[in-house]
Amino acid sequence: MNNSRDEPERLVTIKAGDPNPGRIDHSRFGKPNPADTEPYPATSPEGAEATRAELAGLRRHMTHRTA
Repeated sequence: MNNSRDEPERLVTIKAGDPNPGRIDHSRFGKPNPADTEPYPATSPEGAEATRAELAGLRRHMTHRTA
């Protein structure tokens, strides 16, 4: 994080040749956060199918103006 208010003299540089300048840890990507203690909500197969159908309907009716 660039703390420009706290450290105005600090300059952050990024190498143009660096293919990965972000702060993404690919070894943890797609895995659950161990600090998250909230249980994952249980979803019934019927509820999942209803959600898929609703999202498919919304995608069909989406226009360029609402996208």
